[in-house]
Amino acid sequence: MSNPELHAIKQEVKEKALSKQRWMWFREYTRCKHVAFVCRKYGIHRSNFYYWKKRLDLPPTKNGDWLARHHKLKAYSRKPQTNPKSYPEDLVKKIVKIRKRTNRGADYIWFLLRDRYMVYVSVSGINKVLKREGLITERKRKRKRSNTYEAPKYLPGEKVQIDVKYVKLVDEFAKKLKKKYRWV
Repeated sequence: MSNPELHAIKQEVKEKALSKQRWMWFREYTRCKHVAFVCRKYGIHRSNFYYWKKRLDLPPTKNGDWLARHHKLKAYSRKPQTNPKSYPEDLVKKIVKIRKRTNRGADYIWFLLRDRYMVYVSVSGINKVLKREGLITERKRKRKRSNTYEAPKYLPGEKVQIDVKYVKLVDEFAKKLKKKYRWV
C-alpha cells in the first residue's frame, strides 16, 4: 500500500471520529438547549459550534437522514482536484515521445513543439513534465575535498611547548647593580 493511500485511510478514520464527537455536541445541545454550556463542556469555541450547526441544519439529501447527517458533520478537503494550468494528456505524451526519441533537453523539445506542431508552451513547463515523468534525474555532485592541514604527530618529548613568564627577583646580583630587583 502506497503512502498516499495510507494517508487517505488515516484521514478518513480521523474524520469519522471527529464527526461522532460533533454529533455528541448536538445531542447535548438538544438535551439542555444551552450553547454556552455545551461549548464549555466540550472545550470548543462558539463560532465553531455555530459553523457545524449551520452545516447540520441544511436540508436532508436523497440518501436518508442519518447518512446525510453523517456526511454533513465530516470536514472535507478543500484542496482542488484539478489543476487549471496542467498540460493536456496528448501534449504530455508528445513531450515524452520526443524526449525518448531524441534524448534532448527541454529547450530542444520546446523548439520542436513550436516549429513542427505549432504548440506554444514554456520551457520550464516542459522541464516539470519531464521531471514528473521521471525522465530527468539529478546529477550526483562530487563532494569537494576539504583542504584542512593536519600537523604530523610527533613522539613524546620531540615537540615541546614552552610558556615564558617574567618575574621580579630580589637577590645579591640586583644589589650589586644597585637596583631593588631585576627581571628574570
